[in-house]
Amino acid sequence: YNDKFALGFAAGTNYGMETDLGTDFAGANHGNEASVISMELNLNAAYQVLENVSIGGGIRYIMAEGSIGATATAPAFGIVDAGDTLKYMEGDDTAWGWQIGTAWQINESHRVGFSYKSEVNLTLEGYATGAGFNLFTPAKHDIKTDGSMDLTLPATAEIASFHQLTDKVAIHASINWTDWSSFDKLEANLSDRSNTELIKNENWEDNYRFAVGTTYQMTPKLALRSGIA
Repeated sequence: YNDKFALGFAAGTNYGMETDLGTDFAGANHGNEASVISMELNLNAAYQVLENVSIGGGIRYIMAEGSIGATATAPAFGIVDAGDTLKYMEGDDTAWGWQIGTAWQINESHRVGFSYKSEVNLTLEGYATGAGFNLFTPAKHDIKTDGSMDLTLPATAEIASFHQLTDKVAIHASINWTDWSSFDKLEANLSDRSNTELIKNENWEDNYRFAVGTTYQMTPKLALRSGIA
C-alpha cells in the first residue's frame, strides 16, 4: 500500500506425511499405516516501524485430514486372522492459527530475522473400525462408528541471518525449533462409548535444526548455493 505497510496472501502446506509398512510388517499390530495431509491459507500484514526494522503477523486457516491403522500379525482368539484390521480411523477438520515475525537490517551486508508459528489443535472427525475397537461380527463384516481423534500440529520458531562477505560470497545460517513434545499420544473418541480408546502412545521430543550455507554469485545471472543442516 505504501513504503511502510504491506499486505500479503499465501497458500501452501507446512505439515504432511504418509507411511504404509504393509501387513507383513512385524509391528503392524501397533500401527502400520498413517497419513496427514494439510492445506494452509495465510493472510499477513507487515509494517516498517524503523528504517531498518520491520514487523509482521497474520492469521492461518488450516484444512487437514488424517488416518491411522493397524493390522493383526497373527490369528488371535478366533476373532481375527493375520492381515485383518485391528484399528483404523480417519477424519478431517479445519482450525485457525497465527504467526508473527520481525526482520532487522543491521546494515547493507547483514540482516537477521525471526518467525514464530502457533500450535494448531485439530479434532479430526470421521469414523473408526476394527476388532481392536470391538467393532466386528463373527462373519467379519466391517462395522463402522462415528468418532474423532485430536491431533496437535506443533508450534515452530526460527531465527535466521544473512551476511554478504564480498560482492560474490555470502553466508547464511538458521536455528529452528519444533514443539513436537506436544504430540504425546493418539486417542479415539467413539460415539458409542463414553471412554476414550488409546490408539498409540507417541511421546515425541522437541526437535532442533541447525543449518549453515553459502552463496557464490558466479555471474550476474548465476548463483551457486550449498549448505548443511
